[in-house]
Amino acid sequence: MSKELIRLRNLCMAFDDELVLDNINLYINDSEFLTLLGPSGCGKTTTLRIIGGFTTPTSGDVTFDGVRINDVPPHKRQINTVFQKYALFPHLDVFENIAFGLRIAKVPEEEIRQRVTEMLEVVSLKGFDRRRIDQLSGGQQQRVAIARALALHPDILCFDEPMIASASPCSRSREMSFNTWVSPKFFPIPEASSNAIIYLPP
Repeated sequence: MSKELIRLRNLCMAFDDELVLDNINLYINDSEFLTLLGPSGCGKTTTLRIIGGFTTPTSGDVTFDGVRINDVPPHKRQINTVFQKYALFPHLDVFENIAFGLRIAKVPEEEIRQRVTEMLEVVSLKGFDRRRIDQLSGGQQQRVAIARALALHPDILCFDEPMIASASPCSRSREMSFNTWVSPKFFPIPEASSNAIIYLPP
């Protein structure tokens, strides 16, 4: 039986007097690929930000593995998020951008090298490890952000329109590329006891 990872319970979020999320109840199990659909402004990104710990809900609870995490900061959650603005470090090359979270987590240097090399192959950027960020296209930068998220082997991956900067003009092609890079790599990750993906398509 699937294990419940995340539960949103009676979740509400208001910005000034505007109610963006109204009593949301949702659960996400391990090995699950969940897509949030809806028009612009309906609260999809806000929901991801709450799950990731970047936004605190006005009311309601977020639980991870049965434990309330409303007050747990993003860096202490087993959750990684790739937003539309993917926050790469312009002073670091591709290798060091992907390795950044691993160094913060004090992963041994040899394992960092192995994981970064593996992630570069997963996102089809082999040989780009010493490129500067400003030498990459928008789609390549986005793949670096995806590789950085995957390298940490989180229990939950959240993606906010991850392929919007893809070089392919075809939406179907972008979806197929995303599935090729992420799904086979992420299900399952041996080092993780459980995992799931939350995906916001463009």
